[in-house]
Amino acid sequence: MADRIARPPAAARVRARLDAAGLLHVGASRFLAVTAASGIALHVAVADTLPPWLALGAALGAVRGCWAWLDWRADRRREAFAAQLPQLARMLAGASSAGLALSAGIALAAEELGDPAGAELRRVVGEMEIGRPLADALLRLRRRMPSREVTILVTTLALQQRGGGDLVTALRHMAAALERRSDLRREVRTILSGALATSSLVAVLGVGSVVLLDVLSPGVLGLMAATPAGRSAMAVAAAAYACGFWLIRRTTSMPS
Repeated sequence: MADRIARPPAAARVRARLDAAGLLHVGASRFLAVTAASGIALHVAVADTLPPWLALGAALGAVRGCWAWLDWRADRRREAFAAQLPQLARMLAGASSAGLALSAGIALAAEELGDPAGAELRRVVGEMEIGRPLADALLRLRRRMPSREVTILVTTLALQQRGGGDLVTALRHMAAALERRSDLRREVRTILSGALATSSLVAVLGVGSVVLLDVLSPGVLGLMAATPAGRSAMAVAAAAYACGFWLIRRTTSMPS
């Protein structure tokens, strides 16, 4: 029954996000079931201590948190893959200089590199073994791991596969450029770490202050929600916290 609930195209989108996070083995139906169970469990846990509308908000927050965790895991996996690209480019350059074909170099790199690069390259090798052209397999890799670094590498390999050229020199220059870009991203992320921590603190303070207020004065949130002025004040406060969180995240985000 769970499989019938998670039907395409919704199930296909869930599977794509699970695939990007390296959790395709979990399955769309199981992830959706766990997400729903998390929201229900939190609602049951806080239903006796919080007003109904706040308990419902907590349940929805738990569901949103599951999706946010999935996106976070996918982002970390893409970053880890991008960090392995300089090593991958050097390995492909070495294989090409030794006279190996590009497909053989990719197969060698798939065995030598750790995950996530190793797992993704093994998928590329598996697709080539069943007859898919290398260019198409690389294009599917770029769709699974979207980033500028992956696009540059995949485009270079696809062009070389079609038109030829000095692949060894191109890959060596690319490895150096990707390594410099990776170092720069790490420096920028270190500089922005304080602002990112502030955005998380804003979200925690917003939710924590509401919960603490109801714990210290039971029923006060219900009294506030019973009047138009109270509802307006809570709506404005929630909007202000959400806007602050979004603005901080927006100004400190880095393009992939």
